[in-house]
Amino acid sequence: MEIESPYLSPTPSEQQAAMLAAVEARIAALEKLQNTAAKPPNLSKAVRRPEPFLGTQKDKNGRTVEIWLRYMEFYLEATRIEVESDKINVAASHLEGTARREYDTRIMDAGNFTTYEAFSQWLINHYSPADPVNTSRDKFLNTVQRENEDFDSYFDRFRTARNLLDEIPSQSWVIFHFVNQLLPRYRAIIRGDKEFATYKNVTLDDVLAKLKRMNPTLVTS
Repeated sequence: MEIESPYLSPTPSEQQAAMLAAVEARIAALEKLQNTAAKPPNLSKAVRRPEPFLGTQKDKNGRTVEIWLRYMEFYLEATRIEVESDKINVAASHLEGTARREYDTRIMDAGNFTTYEAFSQWLINHYSPADPVNTSRDKFLNTVQRENEDFDSYFDRFRTARNLLDEIPSQSWVIFHFVNQLLPRYRAIIRGDKEFATYKNVTLDDVLAKLKRMNPTLVTS
């Protein structure tokens, strides 16, 4: 005589319901795990804020606004500021002096900027020199080490002038020009070193390091 089991097998519909419940539970667990996963770090406290942009005549002649905008874009990206109006407000809060007054006047005359790109383009158009190519090339070619100027100061001025060029020359030519614009006594040191004879496979940092090693008294404290 066959004895019936007291435990009934689940019906197909019950099996499907159980499988669906298991899948839903798995999805919920994955979503919870995703939500608790580490988010990209906010670097707002680690990244240095850009210096204020003043909009002086010197700024216009030196195309300073373009360098300032590069720093600002890096800051906005590092601090994860993505909303257009927030990006504009943060950048505008770094305008001071003449630049802030001219910005406020622009807003009163034409209304708020709707995109960060429009804000950036206004700054570039407003604060770039009338003849940017000649201005930047003249600045680069005439950047020389001043008497009693430490190497770091000259290096920073030279690199800034190079970055403003409309076309960056070859690395070897840039290094040659950097060395050529040193004070004669320091120029002779580099030109007398075979490592720098062809200006190939070396960088500006290599030249700066060599100058500091040979002349430790002319290093910024």
